[in-house]
Amino acid sequence: MTQTIRLTEKEAEVIRHRATQPDCIAEVFSEALEGWTIERVEALLANIITDTPGKGLRVTFNPGKADQVLVLTELLEGNTIFAIADDLAYYDINEPEYREGIALQRSCRAVVRKFEAAGITADI
Repeated sequence: MTQTIRLTEKEAEVIRHRATQPDCIAEVFSEALEGWTIERVEALLANIITDTPGKGLRVTFNPGKADQVLVLTELLEGNTIFAIADDLAYYDINEPEYREGIALQRSCRAVVRKFEAAGITADI
């Protein structure tokens, strides 16, 4: 049985931020698990993420496949965009960075809610 998570273009930015770093994801896993290479992570990401620039992202995965769940969890837990959004939101309310930060925080929260609804929980 597969699950599908649909993300808007703004929400997709959150996932793209981490998904474009398969080497970092592989490094995180290779420290504790055997067989995690950049190629394996790239193949998993290509298999579960359909990216349509300008329209968003579709994430289709099997909750019974531990490697897919692990990679999706890492897309959230290892993602620095959450800290970036928080940093931007600390700007003065009159600065454009503040509005960018608030919008990015909204997108981050929406992504987390959608992932949780699909059974992917992360410690963020």
